[in-house]
Formats: sequence, C-alpha cells, structure tokens
Amino acid sequence: MTRIREEEEDHQSVMIFMDGAVNGAGRGSSATVLIPLAAGDQEVETTQVHSILTCSLETEIAAIALAMEQAVDCYSSVPEKN
Repeated sequence: MTRIREEEEDHQSVMIFMDGAVNGAGRGSSATVLIPLAAGDQEVETTQVHSILTCSLETEIAAIALAMEQAVDCYSSVPEKN
C-alpha cells in the first residue's frame, strides 16, 4: 500500500474540460480548462478561434488537440523528481 502511494506522489495528474462549437456562419472556436490536481496549482484556460472550420465535429477535434497540447505543456514545465 505504501509503495502505491509513493508512486502516486511521483506523478502529476490533471483534469481537462474541453468544448468546441461552430455558429451558422461557419466560424468556430475551441476552449479548454486544465485543472492540475496538485494542491496549490492554478487552472489554465485556453481558447482558439477557427475561421475555416465549418463543422462542429472539426471544432471538437480541434478542442481535443488543444487539450493534448495543454497537457504536454503542463507536464513539460514540471521538474522531474529524483
């Protein structure tokens, strides 16, 4: 049991909410909210505007890509534990 808790403390976890939408004129946007689960870390909100995405599926996929980019950025900025 102790070993599992030690391993959990060595890893950083985040939760990301995302959404993508498009209006009738064909302009879309994507947004993410990244919430680090570590105490004291602040959430990060990110948005993107898409002038050429005309389908809600495309904006949802763009939101997934944006969420993945934010997760990579979050993990890249965390110093490694020895």
